[in-house]
Amino acid sequence: MWLRLFTNSTRGLILALSIAYSTCLPIELTAQEIQSQSSEFRIETDVMEAGKGKPIDQSVALFSNGVSYEFSRETPDEITIINTIENRVVFLNKQRQVQSRVNLYDLQSYIEAAGKQFSQKSGGTEKLQDANEVAFDPNTQIASAGKNFIRYEAKIQPSTNSLAADHYAKFADASVVLNAWNSPGNAPPPFARLSLNKTLREKKTIPSEIKRIFNGQTESALTSRIHVTNSLTAEEKKQLAQYSEMIQSYAVVTIAEYKNPTQALNR
Repeated sequence: MWLRLFTNSTRGLILALSIAYSTCLPIELTAQEIQSQSSEFRIETDVMEAGKGKPIDQSVALFSNGVSYEFSRETPDEITIINTIENRVVFLNKQRQVQSRVNLYDLQSYIEAAGKQFSQKSGGTEKLQDANEVAFDPNTQIASAGKNFIRYEAKIQPSTNSLAADHYAKFADASVVLNAWNSPGNAPPPFARLSLNKTLREKKTIPSEIKRIFNGQTESALTSRIHVTNSLTAEEKKQLAQYSEMIQSYAVVTIAEYKNPTQALNR
């Protein structure tokens, strides 16, 4: 519905962004939603670059009670915890035994401000409108967002667990905004991916594959292959308990110190 709010005027575009992205991140849950968030599952993601046989990145996300715990296989000692119930993101570093935190409200404010700034750049309004070109092909079961600039294509698979699909959608929204916030100027604009996430959430599904295409150049596309397991092992549950203990015991540092401890020590 909010996609239709976009107009040709910058003012209307900014208003639409404010309405749209204020609903992207899971800010408040009802008591019934909190009580129902008991599903546990695992998602493994392989990121493939066109022309390369091996993944350029592999990550694991463990989901339990409305909270996701994600880490890369290359850096398993760095864990990103997205807690949509307490509206926070926690970064854990097991090697340094420190943590840092970001409020989801702050991330929501960031994406609204980023949309306003983006609309003021040359061609920004056009790209924002393009990011909200969404479609679904029932024959191929492919949902898409974006058209001429950054395009996402997701293969839809039947979902047997709508609660898991909702958890995934909230995790995906927060992850997209985190990437944009963590790498300003380097990460791709998040708007088309947020549009895709909204479509996936409406269809109550976790996609099996998502392809990101820049400017129609499929030879440089990135493909994320998503593997879902509808349970956690005993070892993984033990792993989650250890993360909870780390949150209680690790020192809390600023984001600047967490990202660059050497620079922080030289202040």
